[in-house]
Amino acid sequence: MQSPESCVTIAFMDAVERAKQAVGGASELARRLSEIGKSITSQAVTQWRQIPALRAHDVEHVTGIPVHELRPDLWPEQAA
Repeated sequence: MQSPESCVTIAFMDAVERAKQAVGGASELARRLSEIGKSITSQAVTQWRQIPALRAHDVEHVTGIPVHELRPDLWPEQAA
């Protein structure tokens, strides 16, 4: 059985993979972030174990994935 901490880590890693897949990979995610003035290398993106808090809104902008799905620990989904 996995520990709660490892489940959280897996969820964060899934969010990173989902963001990369949404745009076609780490290189494309880095390119799109750089296009909006948020310079980053694809090597840096491949090292992410979770979407960095300071990048979450930018990743939301370029992928269309809501920030509450990228980092639910920081931005919980709001009830409608």
